[in-house]
Amino acid sequence: MMTRTVQMSIKEQLYELVSTHLNDEHLELYDLEWTGAGRGRTLRILVDGADLDRLAEVSRTLSRRLDGEFDYSDPYRLEVSSPGLERKLSTPAHFISAVGSEISAKIRSDEGHRTVKGELVTADEVGFEVETESGTLERFDITQVTSANTVFRWERNEKPGS
Repeated sequence: MMTRTVQMSIKEQLYELVSTHLNDEHLELYDLEWTGAGRGRTLRILVDGADLDRLAEVSRTLSRRLDGEFDYSDPYRLEVSSPGLERKLSTPAHFISAVGSEISAKIRSDEGHRTVKGELVTADEVGFEVETESGTLERFDITQVTSANTVFRWERNEKPGS
């Protein structure tokens, strides 16, 4: 009988290693990107809930852990940062955590692509609902999304005496 060994992709290996490291640090991995090719690779780690000092510390400790446990022969650049105010939405968990936020999503359909903007009203493992700027409620499958992000709106405060 022949047994098959399932080998994890590099991104899966990185995801497991990085998420374990961040869990040990009581932090949450928001996203992981493994981009570029050969000697121009970049590993971008987005950590939720950490200030700048904590991100710098995580970058140092994670770099040492990757050097010891990640078997990759070519050099790569490690970037550790927060997801920022306008967060990329690419997984069901991202959409679920952004319920109540303003979003902008590029949607693919049989008619082509269109951009939908509005408040993310609900989200689950397969789709989400947006109350558009025109006031209509529309539902989309996450598989229809080509790109999406939260939209941060600055509140204008009137100056006293104006």
